[in-house]
Amino acid sequence: MISIVSDNIVLKSHCSLLAADSNFTANLYLASSLWVTSDKRFKKDIVKIEKVNDKLKKLNGYTYHFRTDEFEGKNFTSADQIGLIAQEVKEVFPQLVSEDSKGYLGVNYQGMIPVLLQAIKEQQQQIEELNALVKGAGNSTNESARVIGNVELSDAPSIILEQNVPNPFAEQTSIAYTLNGGVQKAQILFYNSEGKLINSSDLKITAGKGQLNVFANDLSNGIYSYTLVVDGKIIETKRMIKNK
Repeated sequence: MISIVSDNIVLKSHCSLLAADSNFTANLYLASSLWVTSDKRFKKDIVKIEKVNDKLKKLNGYTYHFRTDEFEGKNFTSADQIGLIAQEVKEVFPQLVSEDSKGYLGVNYQGMIPVLLQAIKEQQQQIEELNALVKGAGNSTNESARVIGNVELSDAPSIILEQNVPNPFAEQTSIAYTLNGGVQKAQILFYNSEGKLINSSDLKITAGKGQLNVFANDLSNGIYSYTLVVDGKIIETKRMIKNK
Protein backbone atom coordinates (compact mmCIF):
# COMPACT_ATOMS: atom_id res chain seq x y z
CA MET A 1 0.00 0.00 0.00
CA ILE A 2 1.27 3.48 -0.86
CA SER A 3 1.30 5.92 2.04
CA ILE A 4 0.74 9.68 1.70
CA VAL A 5 2.82 12.01 3.83
CA SER A 6 2.02 15.73 4.23
CA ASP A 7 4.38 18.44 5.52
CA ASN A 8 4.11 22.23 5.81
CA ILE A 9 6.56 25.05 5.17
CA VAL A 10 6.24 28.87 5.33
CA LEU A 11 8.10 31.13 2.90
CA LYS A 12 8.64 34.84 3.69
CA SER A 13 10.37 37.83 2.12
CA HIS A 14 13.04 39.68 4.08
CA CYS A 15 13.33 43.42 3.51
CA SER A 16 16.46 45.50 3.79
CA LEU A 17 16.53 49.29 4.23
CA LEU A 18 18.07 51.53 1.56
CA ALA A 19 20.81 53.85 2.68
CA ALA A 20 20.20 57.45 1.69
CA ASP A 21 21.26 61.00 2.46
CA SER A 22 18.73 62.59 4.84
CA ASN A 23 20.17 66.12 4.51
CA PHE A 24 18.36 67.17 1.34
CA THR A 25 17.60 70.82 0.63
CA ALA A 26 15.32 71.80 -2.23
CA ASN A 27 14.92 75.25 -3.79
CA LEU A 28 11.37 76.03 -4.86
CA TYR A 29 10.35 78.31 -7.72
CA LEU A 30 6.76 79.57 -7.80
CA ALA A 31 5.19 80.25 -11.19
CA SER A 32 2.15 78.75 -12.85
CA SER A 33 3.46 75.41 -11.52
CA LEU A 34 5.65 74.26 -8.63
CA TRP A 35 9.22 73.45 -9.63
CA VAL A 36 11.87 71.70 -7.51
CA THR A 37 15.61 71.82 -8.15
CA SER A 38 16.55 68.40 -9.55
CA ASP A 39 19.42 68.91 -12.01
CA LYS A 40 21.84 65.96 -11.97
CA ARG A 41 24.77 68.38 -11.88
CA PHE A 42 23.80 69.39 -8.34
CA LYS A 43 23.80 65.79 -7.06
CA LYS A 44 26.30 63.17 -5.97
CA ASP A 45 26.19 59.66 -4.48
CA ILE A 46 23.32 58.87 -6.85
CA VAL A 47 21.93 55.35 -6.22
CA LYS A 48 18.96 53.80 -8.02
CA ILE A 49 16.04 52.86 -5.76
CA GLU A 50 15.41 49.11 -5.84
CA LYS A 51 13.05 46.55 -4.26
CA VAL A 52 10.54 49.15 -3.08
CA ASN A 53 7.45 46.94 -3.30
CA ASP A 54 8.38 45.12 -0.09
CA LYS A 55 8.68 48.46 1.71
CA LEU A 56 5.41 49.83 0.32
CA LYS A 57 3.59 46.79 1.74
CA LYS A 58 4.34 48.21 5.19
CA LEU A 59 2.62 51.52 4.41
CA ASN A 60 -1.09 52.26 4.41
CA GLY A 61 -3.22 55.14 3.21
CA TYR A 62 -5.67 56.59 5.74
CA THR A 63 -8.59 58.98 5.95
CA TYR A 64 -8.57 61.16 9.07
CA HIS A 65 -9.37 64.48 10.74
CA PHE A 66 -6.92 66.81 12.47
CA ARG A 67 -7.31 67.25 16.24
CA THR A 68 -8.12 70.92 15.83
CA ASP A 69 -9.43 71.41 19.38
CA GLU A 70 -6.15 70.22 20.91
CA PHE A 71 -3.82 72.05 18.51
CA GLU A 72 -5.49 75.39 17.92
CA GLY A 73 -2.18 77.11 17.19
CA LYS A 74 -1.54 74.85 14.20
CA ASN A 75 -4.54 76.24 12.28
CA PHE A 76 -5.46 72.75 11.10
CA THR A 77 -8.43 72.43 8.77
CA SER A 78 -11.50 70.52 9.93
CA ALA A 79 -12.08 68.95 6.50
CA ASP A 80 -11.65 65.25 5.76
CA GLN A 81 -8.04 64.32 5.00
CA ILE A 82 -6.26 61.50 3.13
CA GLY A 83 -2.62 60.72 3.81
CA LEU A 84 0.10 58.63 5.41
CA ILE A 85 1.25 58.17 9.01
CA ALA A 86 4.73 59.66 9.46
CA GLN A 87 5.77 57.02 12.02
CA GLU A 88 5.06 54.25 9.50
CA VAL A 89 6.93 56.05 6.72
CA LYS A 90 9.93 56.58 9.01
CA GLU A 91 10.29 52.82 9.47
CA VAL A 92 10.92 52.20 5.74
CA PHE A 93 11.84 55.59 4.22
CA PRO A 94 13.43 57.61 7.06
CA GLN A 95 14.83 60.15 4.59
CA LEU A 96 11.26 61.23 3.76
CA VAL A 97 10.41 62.14 7.38
CA SER A 98 11.49 65.26 9.27
CA GLU A 99 11.10 66.13 12.96
CA ASP A 100 10.53 69.60 14.41
CA SER A 101 11.89 71.01 17.66
CA LYS A 102 8.95 69.56 19.64
CA GLY A 103 9.31 66.05 18.20
CA TYR A 104 6.39 66.17 15.79
CA LEU A 105 6.93 64.42 12.43
CA GLY A 106 6.26 65.54 8.87
CA VAL A 107 6.29 63.59 5.58
CA ASN A 108 7.86 64.69 2.31
CA TYR A 109 4.97 63.59 0.07
CA GLN A 110 6.76 64.74 -3.08
CA GLY A 111 9.60 62.36 -2.24
CA MET A 112 7.14 59.48 -2.50
CA ILE A 113 6.73 60.10 -6.25
CA PRO A 114 10.00 58.41 -7.37
CA VAL A 115 9.29 55.56 -4.93
CA LEU A 116 5.88 54.90 -6.51
CA LEU A 117 7.37 55.24 -10.00
CA GLN A 118 9.95 52.57 -9.21
CA ALA A 119 7.25 50.31 -7.72
CA ILE A 120 5.27 50.51 -10.97
CA LYS A 121 8.38 49.56 -12.96
CA GLU A 122 9.08 46.59 -10.68
CA GLN A 123 5.51 45.33 -11.09
CA GLN A 124 5.76 45.72 -14.86
CA GLN A 125 8.97 43.69 -14.89
CA GLN A 126 7.26 40.92 -12.93
CA ILE A 127 4.35 40.94 -15.39
CA GLU A 128 6.75 40.65 -18.34
CA GLU A 129 8.61 37.77 -16.67
CA LEU A 130 5.33 35.93 -16.03
CA ASN A 131 4.22 36.47 -19.64
CA ALA A 132 7.57 35.19 -20.92
CA LEU A 133 7.32 32.11 -18.69
CA VAL A 134 3.80 31.29 -19.89
CA LYS A 135 4.80 31.83 -23.53
CA GLY A 136 7.89 29.69 -23.08
CA ALA A 137 5.84 26.87 -21.60
CA GLY A 138 3.56 26.94 -24.63
CA ASN A 139 6.49 26.80 -27.06
CA SER A 140 8.16 23.92 -25.24
CA THR A 141 4.91 21.92 -25.39
CA ASN A 142 4.73 22.32 -29.16
CA GLU A 143 8.35 21.34 -29.61
CA SER A 144 8.09 18.25 -27.40
CA ALA A 145 5.14 16.99 -29.45
CA ARG A 146 7.48 16.53 -32.44
CA VAL A 147 10.06 14.44 -30.56
CA ILE A 148 10.05 10.68 -31.07
CA GLY A 149 11.82 8.53 -28.48
CA ASN A 150 11.69 5.37 -26.39
CA VAL A 151 10.22 4.80 -22.95
CA GLU A 152 10.40 1.92 -20.51
CA LEU A 153 7.38 1.18 -18.29
CA SER A 154 7.70 -0.26 -14.81
CA ASP A 155 5.66 -0.60 -11.61
CA ALA A 156 8.74 -0.12 -9.43
CA PRO A 157 8.61 3.00 -7.19
CA SER A 158 10.71 5.88 -8.50
CA ILE A 159 11.70 9.32 -7.20
CA ILE A 160 9.44 12.02 -8.67
CA LEU A 161 9.00 15.76 -8.09
CA GLU A 162 5.63 17.12 -9.21
CA GLN A 163 4.67 20.65 -10.30
CA ASN A 164 3.18 22.66 -7.47
CA VAL A 165 -0.61 23.13 -7.52
CA PRO A 166 -2.01 25.71 -7.94
CA ASN A 167 0.53 27.57 -10.03
CA PRO A 168 0.50 30.58 -10.08
CA PHE A 169 -0.67 30.84 -6.47
CA ALA A 170 -1.54 33.61 -4.00
CA GLU A 171 -1.06 32.39 -0.44
CA GLN A 172 -0.72 28.60 -0.46
CA THR A 173 0.37 25.87 -2.84
CA SER A 174 1.20 22.16 -2.56
CA ILE A 175 4.10 20.13 -3.94
CA ALA A 176 3.65 16.39 -4.43
CA TYR A 177 6.60 14.01 -4.60
CA THR A 178 7.36 10.30 -4.61
CA LEU A 179 10.24 8.54 -2.83
CA ASN A 180 11.40 4.93 -2.95
CA GLY A 181 12.38 2.65 -0.09
CA GLY A 182 16.14 3.18 -0.42
CA VAL A 183 16.18 6.91 0.36
CA GLN A 184 18.15 8.00 3.44
CA LYS A 185 17.58 11.77 3.31
CA ALA A 186 15.38 13.99 1.15
CA GLN A 187 14.94 17.77 1.04
CA ILE A 188 13.14 20.38 -1.01
CA LEU A 189 15.12 23.62 -1.37
CA PHE A 190 13.52 26.95 -2.33
CA TYR A 191 15.32 29.69 -4.28
CA ASN A 192 14.40 33.22 -5.38
CA SER A 193 14.83 34.55 -8.92
CA GLU A 194 18.46 35.48 -8.12
CA GLY A 195 19.30 31.89 -7.18
CA LYS A 196 19.52 32.64 -3.45
CA LEU A 197 18.35 29.92 -1.06
CA ILE A 198 15.39 31.29 0.95
CA ASN A 199 14.20 28.16 2.76
CA SER A 200 14.43 24.37 2.89
CA SER A 201 12.33 21.51 4.21
CA ASP A 202 13.40 18.02 5.24
CA LEU A 203 10.94 15.43 3.95
CA LYS A 204 9.69 12.44 5.89
CA ILE A 205 11.46 9.34 4.60
CA THR A 206 8.50 7.18 3.66
CA ALA A 207 8.32 5.12 0.50
CA GLY A 208 5.52 6.29 -1.76
CA LYS A 209 3.76 9.55 -2.32
CA GLY A 210 4.15 12.62 -0.11
CA GLN A 211 3.00 16.23 -0.12
CA LEU A 212 4.59 19.47 1.07
CA ASN A 213 2.18 22.34 1.79
CA VAL A 214 3.80 25.73 1.15
CA PHE A 215 2.45 28.83 2.89
CA ALA A 216 3.71 32.07 1.34
CA ASN A 217 1.40 34.90 2.40
CA ASP A 218 4.40 37.13 3.23
CA LEU A 219 6.36 36.22 0.09
CA SER A 220 6.82 38.86 -2.61
CA ASN A 221 5.30 38.34 -6.04
CA GLY A 222 7.69 36.79 -8.55
CA ILE A 223 9.19 33.62 -9.98
CA TYR A 224 10.77 31.11 -7.60
CA SER A 225 12.21 27.62 -8.00
CA TYR A 226 12.25 24.51 -5.84
CA THR A 227 14.63 21.55 -6.04
CA LEU A 228 14.31 17.99 -4.79
CA VAL A 229 17.59 16.71 -3.34
CA VAL A 230 17.82 13.03 -2.38
CA ASP A 231 20.87 11.66 -0.57
CA GLY A 232 22.90 14.68 -1.68
CA LYS A 233 21.93 14.37 -5.36
CA ILE A 234 19.78 16.91 -7.21
CA ILE A 235 16.81 15.05 -8.69
CA GLU A 236 14.81 17.82 -10.38
CA THR A 237 14.06 21.54 -10.25
CA LYS A 238 10.76 23.22 -11.07
CA ARG A 239 9.49 26.80 -11.13
CA MET A 240 6.58 28.28 -9.25
CA ILE A 241 4.93 31.70 -9.59
CA LYS A 242 3.80 33.79 -6.61
CA ASN A 243 1.12 36.22 -7.77
CA LYS A 244 -1.02 37.76 -5.02
